[in-house]
Amino acid sequence: MKLRKSTLLITVAALAALATSIPLQAADAGRHEHKELSANSGGTLTLKAVVGAIEIKTHDQNVVTFDSVLKPGGTSKSTELIDQVEFDYQTDNGDVTINVRWKDDERPRNANLKCRHTLVIPAKYNIDVRTAGGSISGQDINGRVVAHTSGGGIRFGTVNGELKAHTSGGDIAFDDVNGDTDINTSGGNITLGKVGGDVIARTSGGNINLGAVTGNLKCSTSGGSITAELAKQIAKPLELNTSGGNISLAVPGDFKADLQASTSGGRVACELPLEGRIKPSSINGKVNGGGPEVTLHTSGGNIEVAKR
Repeated sequence: MKLRKSTLLITVAALAALATSIPLQAADAGRHEHKELSANSGGTLTLKAVVGAIEIKTHDQNVVTFDSVLKPGGTSKSTELIDQVEFDYQTDNGDVTINVRWKDDERPRNANLKCRHTLVIPAKYNIDVRTAGGSISGQDINGRVVAHTSGGGIRFGTVNGELKAHTSGGDIAFDDVNGDTDINTSGGNITLGKVGGDVIARTSGGNINLGAVTGNLKCSTSGGSITAELAKQIAKPLELNTSGGNISLAVPGDFKADLQASTSGGRVACELPLEGRIKPSSINGKVNGGGPEVTLHTSGGNIEVAKR
């Protein structure tokens, strides 16, 4: 009798364990989309996604490989929402277009999904990637880059081409950019290494840090400091503006400019030869005999023009 009782207990325990394992499997349930699309070097990848983070990698093949993993978000275990996502693919003369959209283009209520899109593109390729919710990241890109997200950070290595990046809620960071750059974030910091071109950078709530720039600068922030370096003499007007931080601009020793620098809550200093009206909180004068207009303004910090 004891043996039978023990056997019965083991059987019941095994059934209980099996029953508890079923919800765990359901919770891990998801969907994996995989596609390989022919491409040509120098072409363009266009990706539009209604949800999900995006990661870009490169390889030495004329193929775009796309993988997407979708899982229920939050505490939900239902996979019904996953089935509402559709994938459209198009190829045209080496260009690849991928559209990740809601079925019938109607966003479901409480559309909470975990989603990540990973793409591997040819070594020389342009990208235009946009997501309605998620971060965008990538390796070095030998081509033009357009990156847009409504909620996440943007982070890449070196971009050998023109760059346009926008996020409504995150940091933007690139190692180096060999081309003109236009970047905007509504709630984060902007960090760039060397830039071989003009830079337009705007943020509503963070700092701007730029390495050596060969072109012109136009930067503004509503809540942080601006640190920038010019690699050479500029030919057009330059403007740096912040409402709540310091401004530090490093320039070559022979840099020429018509400098207008002012602060409402700090001091202004210039290490280069300067003639004009010089006050503790403002400068209006010519640097090394004068040149393009350089306007620096902060409402709550110091301004420094330093020699590289």
